[in-house]
Parts: sequence; C-alpha cells; structure tokens
Amino acid sequence: MKRNRRLVQMALAWLALLTVGCSSPARPPAQAADTTPSPLPAPTASPPPSAVPCPSPSPTPVAPVAVGELLHTETFDNPQAWELVESTAGAASMLNGRLALSVRKRAASILQPAPVEPLGDFYAEVELRPGVCSPGDEFGLAIRLTPSGGHYRVSLLCEGAVRLVRVLPDQISALTEVTSSGAIIPGASGTNRLAISAQGSQLRVFVNRQPVLEDRDARMPIGGLGFFARAGPGGQTTVAFDNLAVYALAATSTPAP
Repeated sequence: MKRNRRLVQMALAWLALLTVGCSSPARPPAQAADTTPSPLPAPTASPPPSAVPCPSPSPTPVAPVAVGELLHTETFDNPQAWELVESTAGAASMLNGRLALSVRKRAASILQPAPVEPLGDFYAEVELRPGVCSPGDEFGLAIRLTPSGGHYRVSLLCEGAVRLVRVLPDQISALTEVTSSGAIIPGASGTNRLAISAQGSQLRVFVNRQPVLEDRDARMPIGGLGFFARAGPGGQTTVAFDNLAVYALAATSTPAP
C-alpha cells in the first residue's frame, strides 16, 4: 500500500517536470514604443548620366588646298564600271586594284576616261606608280575632258619634271614649260602623288602635296576626268594609278577671276 502510494507520487513528480520542460519560455515585459523619429537616410549620389558622344564629322583629308565634300573615290577594284580602251598604240587594264596604262609605240599616247560626272571646280589627287619608265615618258591626269576630246593634261615626266598642257582637237599647247622639281621621285621606282586644283581659270598642280606649277586658262571650264600615258623616244612605257580621290573645293575659297 505504501509502495503503491510512493509510485503514484513519483509519477506525478515526473509528469510535472515534463510539463515545465515543454512550456514556452516566459516573454520579456513589453517595452514602451520608441517615438523618436528615425533619421532620414543619407541621400545616395546618383552616378552621372553616361556621356553620349557627339557625332564627329568625317576627317578632313590632308590636302594642300581647302577642300569640302568628297565627290568621288576610286580604288580600281571594279573593272565592270569602266570602258577600258585598247588600240594599236596601247591598252588600259585593271590589275590588283590598280588601273594600268601601257603604251607600245614611240611618241604615242593613250587616254582612259574615268566614270566620273563632269567637274568644274574641284581638287583631285591620285597615286602614280611607273613600271617601265625612261626619259621622255610622261603620265598623269586629264581634266575637264570634253566630248570633242579637249582637255587639260598635267604630266609627270620620268626624269623628275612636270608640265601643264592644253589639248584641243586641232592643237596642243604647252601652258607651262617642263619644270623639274625636287618634290618628284624620278624613275621607275618612284611612287608619286599627283594632284590638281581647278578653280575657275586657275589651275594649280601639286606633287606629293607640294606646289609645283600654276597657270590660268579659261578655254574649258567644265568636263570629265581621265588618265593618260605617253611614250617617249624609247617607245615603251607603263604606269599604274591607284587611290583616286576627288573633292569639292571649300566654300570659303576665294573664286578665281
């Protein structure tokens, strides 16, 4: 009897311990709400907007005169755009991105028109690379080319000289004397940049962007553009043309009378 009572007491005590171990811990007393206003967050510096680059104009070419819009450029990579000439005197061909003129007779010449609209005032430059070149051979640009065949011809001579010629259907006239210039690289190994500025009657010639000749003539105010080669006493010359560029003259240029 006593033993049973003791067992009952022990069971009650164990149950009380289990009840206390499973109960939630007492919550701390509630604290009064903090009525102090929270400080405003410090303003965050916004990154500056990305700068939008302004469109830049096309780079102005390095030229000895003030030029404007690019009118025509030619890399000689499209033979289909050209009507290549051929005769008993010589022939024109396209090879490795260049226009090649070859003359096979003494004192004979070949002229290859370019697919360019007629020009009045302009600046044009081209690279000349002679292949077969001996004294008296000449090659260069034909400008203001008319339907009748008239034009102005600016020539480089193989020996390192330059001249300006007016060609009419019934007459060829030298506008300048044959003029030697240290700006010209002579011989077959020389690559020269030949340029001409035509403004009204004023014709100015440059070699490797150095002024070498100047004259005035008003016979032909407008016309096409072409390339030519002429063989001297040796009877054989070849030359290649590359990197033609034609620009309008700048609007600020002073018109020539």
